[in-house]
Amino acid sequence: MSSARENPFRTSRLLTLPVHWAGIPPETLLARWHAGRRRGALVGTHGTGKTTRLRALANLLAAEGWAVVWIQWHDDGTTTPADWRAALRAAGPRTVLCLDGSENLGLFGAYRLHRYTRPAGGVLATRHRRSLLLPTLAIYAPDAALFAAHAGMLDQDAREAATTAFAETGGNAHESFRRLYHLVAPSPAHPGTK
Repeated sequence: MSSARENPFRTSRLLTLPVHWAGIPPETLLARWHAGRRRGALVGTHGTGKTTRLRALANLLAAEGWAVVWIQWHDDGTTTPADWRAALRAAGPRTVLCLDGSENLGLFGAYRLHRYTRPAGGVLATRHRRSLLLPTLAIYAPDAALFAAHAGMLDQDAREAATTAFAETGGNAHESFRRLYHLVAPSPAHPGTK
């Protein structure tokens, strides 16, 4: 392999993979969301596809005319956007707040967040565990067969390596794809070699 652009597991190719709804189609998720007064959470451990599904639902809601505001809390303590409180304050009745990783705020932060989101027309979130503050729309679990199938769409010879990577990461699809990327990435040449 001559460059990162040719790596079958590069991010630009991962984004082309179809969204797998794990038996709960998006129409059902959105019906549950509406029934829950347009509040709800996708629940699952790291790497089970919650963020991918949240983005797909956000796109469907944007196509319906909702203003979608994406706020993400990262494991390292950073947030996108950095001033997420201002984004919450700007939300109105036709705004859907898509909150990814809000469990990183802790219990007290979650209660404050719940209060801040009241003016918004809707809230969709990802969480690692169920919340008393948001109805659970779906619970996702690691799926080795699905991961191997997705890896196979990108590289037909990758199924065995995908199964191994998935097992080694405890079912974290993101980390497994990262391992596959590095597995097929070119090794840097040692100094002095051609």
